[in-house]
Amino acid sequence: VRAFLSAAAELRELLRADEVDLDGFHRRLVEALALSWDSKTAAFAAKMVLYSCLAAERAWRGGWSVPMPIDYRAALVSLTSGMLRGWSCGADLLSLASRARSAKKSELLRLWRRASEEAGVPPVVLDSAVWVPGGCIESHLRRAEALESCIARLVGRRESFLRALSELWAQLEACSREQA
Repeated sequence: VRAFLSAAAELRELLRADEVDLDGFHRRLVEALALSWDSKTAAFAAKMVLYSCLAAERAWRGGWSVPMPIDYRAALVSLTSGMLRGWSCGADLLSLASRARSAKKSELLRLWRRASEEAGVPPVVLDSAVWVPGGCIESHLRRAEALESCIARLVGRRESFLRALSELWAQLEACSREQA
């Protein structure tokens, strides 16, 4: 708490700027709390600042140095999309995702950084496109049709959007076809 309070005034100033600097906020928080650059806590805090800016229609910039928060859902999507290899259709995907989030964290950070660059959006922005489907994947692991319905309920039924997101569970669909 003391470490955070020592940086609170500076963080508040960053948040009051006409254009919120996500990279500056993340960097200062990491310094103040003596966290590692890839700390999920700091990345999540920067993501919440981004969401606050979006909700309040405030200008923001950056986010390129804020890593994807590597959590259970990000690891699960990494596996079901085929970004991270090492599972088969019969494997316990939930256990693999749980282990991957720590054992493969640096590899996941690298993969999502690359995906972010390819998409042309900062990793912290890409995270929301990963986190929502990750929850649906977890809930509907063996039923791809229910998975797509779950995502459609959360983000709407825009076909082009759903088609693009379906890449995040493409390997699950391949397993469903194999088992049919």
